[in-house]
Amino acid sequence: MTSHGAQGFSLISAIFLLVVLSVLGATLAQLSVTSSTSGSLALNATRALYAARSGAQWGAYRASLSPPSCNASQSFTLNEAALSGFNITVQCTRTQHQEGAAIVGMYLITATAELGSFGNPDFVSRSVEIQVIGQ
Repeated sequence: MTSHGAQGFSLISAIFLLVVLSVLGATLAQLSVTSSTSGSLALNATRALYAARSGAQWGAYRASLSPPSCNASQSFTLNEAALSGFNITVQCTRTQHQEGAAIVGMYLITATAELGSFGNPDFVSRSVEIQVIGQ
């Protein structure tokens, strides 16, 4: 009779051990997926920052032309390999002020880079704002 009791206890212990190991394996798999997703989102956030900086530099270049051609708002999609797919919106606002006898033009350039659609878990957006002295 004691051998049947020991076998029942061993069976319960084995089932308990299998359940614990299954839960541990599922938790580790979920942790791995979460870690991979977080890394991907961090990479896209960094790419979005560089795409926005590229848009701001493009706007600064346009403001420095003679005559300046920094329009109120322009949008385009990047096709460069590392930043491919980012939609860039560049807004340019011109103000001017007097410095002695000269009138100096200032451009406030705001560039926003977006990838994906708002509301989706993989959506990322970054903005950069710079000021440029122009004509």
